[in-house]
Amino acid sequence: STEEIPVGFVGTSLLESTNEFVPFRRSLESSTDPAAQRLRELVDRCLEAQREELTDFLLPARLEALERELRVHVISEGWTDPKWEFVMTLAKESARDHRLAVCRALAPLGLSVWGPTDWGDALEPGMEYSGAAPYPGGALQAYRSCAVNLNITRIYAGDAVPTRVWDVLACGGFLISDFRPELL
Repeated sequence: STEEIPVGFVGTSLLESTNEFVPFRRSLESSTDPAAQRLRELVDRCLEAQREELTDFLLPARLEALERELRVHVISEGWTDPKWEFVMTLAKESARDHRLAVCRALAPLGLSVWGPTDWGDALEPGMEYSGAAPYPGGALQAYRSCAVNLNITRIYAGDAVPTRVWDVLACGGFLISDFRPELL
C-alpha cells in the first residue's frame, strides 16, 4: 500500500516539449522586422483574450476581429489549413496558461504532477513533480495513488472528453474535472 497523494494531475505541462508555440514565440521576439513585431502584438492580444476566458475557445473569433481591426491577414484571408495550424499553435499556449493556472491555484493543497520533465520548470511551493507516468501503466498507477485526480481539458478540445476521465474512473479514482457538457 502506498501513501495517498492529496491531489494529482497526470498530463503534459505544455511548457516546452509539447508546445509548438515556444519556438514560434522565440522567433517573433528575436526578430526586428516590423511585420514580426505587429504579428507579436496580434498574438499577444489573442492570447490575452483567451486567458480571460477559461471555458470557451475564443482564439479563432479573436484572430478574425483583430485582423479586421489591424487591417491585416495572418497567413491568408480565409480559413485555410495553414491558418488553422497557426491558431492551434496559439491554442497550445492558451492550454498551457490554463493548465498552469489551475495547478498553481491548487498547489497549497499539495499537488503532485506527472508528465514530461519540463513540469520541473513550473513547480511552485506545494507542487511536486512525481515522474513521467508513461501511459498506460504509469498513468494508471498515478491515478490510483491520488485521493483526488484532476482533469484539465485543453481549451481547444471542443466536445472531446480526455481518456484521463475514463481511466481515472475505471481505476476507481475520484475525479474533479473542468466543465465538459458531454459528461452531464
